[in-house]
This record gives sequence, structure tokens and C-alpha cells, in this order.
Amino acid sequence: MGCDITLFVEYAKRNPQGELEWDCFGEVQVWPHYDFFTALAGVRDMGRGVKPVSHARGLPADASIDSVTMLADGHTQSWLTFREFMVACKRAKCAAGLTFKAMFAAMRTLARAGNHVRVVFCFDS
Repeated sequence: MGCDITLFVEYAKRNPQGELEWDCFGEVQVWPHYDFFTALAGVRDMGRGVKPVSHARGLPADASIDSVTMLADGHTQSWLTFREFMVACKRAKCAAGLTFKAMFAAMRTLARAGNHVRVVFCFDS
């Protein structure tokens, strides 16, 4: 039985009350890559020495409605900051693919525009 991931990029700015308001930038399709899954949240560790950036944290309380709706049925829900996500990709040696390069470019653009940026994800197996 395989394992897949559903991953969303979210971004936020502070509203006039000082609270972050998160919005979903979009879903990213990622092929099954178990070292990547291990680096993200310790899922599907194949014993190759990849260390997780974090273990599953659950969905953030302030996740966008799009992310909450789409990730509600998955297991091992979690999130990582942009910086943590970059570390996970480096650990899993997956940052060279075109999908990741495009995602990094979008995330950098959002961050440079003054947004907070994170990925929110879950697994389906």
C-alpha cells in the first residue's frame, strides 16, 4: 500500500487588529517520495538516516478554510514554516525537481512581499 501527500502553500499578513489571516495560495502535487515524507513529519521512514524537521503538529488552529476542508480526512496532519520546509527538502534531497523549484519561487515571492509563509499538509494511505 502506498502513501500520498496533500500539500498546500499558505500565506498571511496581519490584519488591523494584529492577527495573522491565512489564505491558501494553492495545492502542490508531489509524487510519493518517502525520504521527503520522513523529513516533513517522520512518515514512512525507510531507515535511510533522514531526520524529520518536526513530528506531526496537527493542523494549525488558524489554517485557511481551503486547507482545513481539503485536509480533514487525511492522517498525520501537520505544517512547517517556509524555512523548515526548505530544510526538509534539503534533508530528503528533493529540492532539485521542477515542482519544488516552482514552489520555492512562489513561496519566496510571497515572503518578499511581506507575508508569512508555510506549508500545511497531510498524508493519505
